[in-house]
Amino acid sequence: MTITRITARPRGPLLVEGEIELVDLDGKPIDVAGRKRLLLCRCGASSTKPLCDGAHNRIAFESPSIPDTDEPADPDATSGMADDTRGSLALSAKPAPSRDGVRVAER
Repeated sequence: MTITRITARPRGPLLVEGEIELVDLDGKPIDVAGRKRLLLCRCGASSTKPLCDGAHNRIAFESPSIPDTDEPADPDATSGMADDTRGSLALSAKPAPSRDGVRVAER
């Protein structure tokens, strides 16, 4: 199984490393062919959303703090993501749940 790693950079974007398919709100692919590293906007000020354009520097973006915990990550979480509490998420190939063929977010 290929792992895609997403790392929240301090005061900056999400660094995505590995295989990725990026789609817009309508489900249309965003061309990221051949790229193994992407920076995704986390501050909301990028003019190239969802990609980062460095706007976090201009607006002095401060990322939320990560809670201190000694609990290990739960790789069996229903979202398919495990938070390792150091700002990284490891994604599994677990498919998103669906209803009538439409992917839905679990809360």
